[in-house]
Amino acid sequence: MNIKNIKSLNTEMIMHLSACIDKMEIGQELKKMEVNTGDSKKDNEELSKQLLILIISKIYKAKDEIYEMIADYKGITVEEAKKVEIIPIIQEILGIEGIQDFLS
Repeated sequence: MNIKNIKSLNTEMIMHLSACIDKMEIGQELKKMEVNTGDSKKDNEELSKQLLILIISKIYKAKDEIYEMIADYKGITVEEAKKVEIIPIIQEILGIEGIQDFLS
């Protein structure tokens, strides 16, 4: 399945994200994340930075699940997913409509 141009969360993406969050053991940390400067654009940028750092720091715990999610997201094989640049993909996923609500 190729969900490369996904604009909102679908069931499969939620399942992948849930498995990754569980495996990385970051659920409680996600609930505690909050940025409130009064400027929603700055808040979103800062929250995205914090999320990226948190995810990268724990990603090794869910590498197999991450490879599968990337493969589905990009419409490639798991072997190909192991070779793609991860940070741009995480940034794309963090930009999906509804993702911030799902993660909080």
